[in-house]
Amino acid sequence: MLPDNLGYLFDVALRLAPASPALFQDDLTLSYGELDARCNRMANALRDLGVAAGDRVALMFSNDVRFLESLFAPMRLGAVSVPLNTRMGDDMLRYVVEDAEATVLIANAAMAERAAALAAALPTLKHVIVDGPPREGTHAYEALLAAASPALARRPTDPDEICMQPYTSGSTGKPKGVLLAHGGQVWNADILRKAMMFDDTERALIAVPLFHKNAMAGAVKPLLLAGGSLVILPGFDAREVIRAIARYKVTYLTGVPAMYKLVLAEREALARHDLSSIRFAMCGSAEVPDELLTEFRRVFKADIAEGRSPSPTRAGGSRSAGAAAASSPAATCGSWTTRGATWPRMRWASCSRAIPAWPRGTGSCRR
Repeated sequence: MLPDNLGYLFDVALRLAPASPALFQDDLTLSYGELDARCNRMANALRDLGVAAGDRVALMFSNDVRFLESLFAPMRLGAVSVPLNTRMGDDMLRYVVEDAEATVLIANAAMAERAAALAAALPTLKHVIVDGPPREGTHAYEALLAAASPALARRPTDPDEICMQPYTSGSTGKPKGVLLAHGGQVWNADILRKAMMFDDTERALIAVPLFHKNAMAGAVKPLLLAGGSLVILPGFDAREVIRAIARYKVTYLTGVPAMYKLVLAEREALARHDLSSIRFAMCGSAEVPDELLTEFRRVFKADIAEGRSPSPTRAGGSRSAGAAAASSPAATCGSWTTRGATWPRMRWASCSRAIPAWPRGTGSCRR
């Protein structure tokens, strides 16, 4: 049964295999039970700071396992997570946090200085939580979690409640907040899980930014729903990707054509490592050239599925559209094409809204 709240996305894995690994980062491994407890601790800590349903919590992270627990924790309270695109300039980030009306900012150690500077410019931020050494005017991330309870009473969640408010890049104007509902996001994760046939044996490598759709839709949401595991790298480095595939026995990759091209250029590293665990890869943002696909197949003995989205917002309406848009996110689709000898050429689209009348067992939204 699917959860009614995206913050509890990995409920099935938690019940069936709480000791199974959910997240890997360097030498750290978090089981599903440990991840759930940390999500609950952060949720309780936020509630103690006054965060309530409907409040916005901004997340300023480089790739870090703490991003995921900080993403899911506010949702469990009925609050809304606002993942920040840390590639934006400081002025744009300030605009986004102010526009979202966020009252709390959470940052990891790599973003601590930027977060402190951002908070100093935004008096509307009531609390700043930062990982790493204590800073004046901030709460220490791990100390806050340690002092909070790992138990949390669940609240019922309406499928139309907003769970997340990412922002567009601002390429055609100022960034716009996209209001994503629990029901639509859980449905979307389930469709992706079915379409890519993910199960608890799958292990994804994430070297793209966690705040981006490539990571969230391409790996995080469907994999956690399926009970698989995620290997999180701090960023993209072709040799580190190759090492991580071999070290963690990664089965699935997500990225963009340029990343795969750089990985395939590391011929010496590829020859030294066992890459036989890779089952397939997802590629977004641009079409995969035929020569790249051919070389990927030769090296990894696997195929690439291509994913593209016609809209920078993917789903939902902007905050400027008003409260009515929040209660009824619009459906927009991204199309995937799978090419290769092992899979027939096919197209399907994944919509980011719930459709209650959709036929039972349907794995795709065809158009």
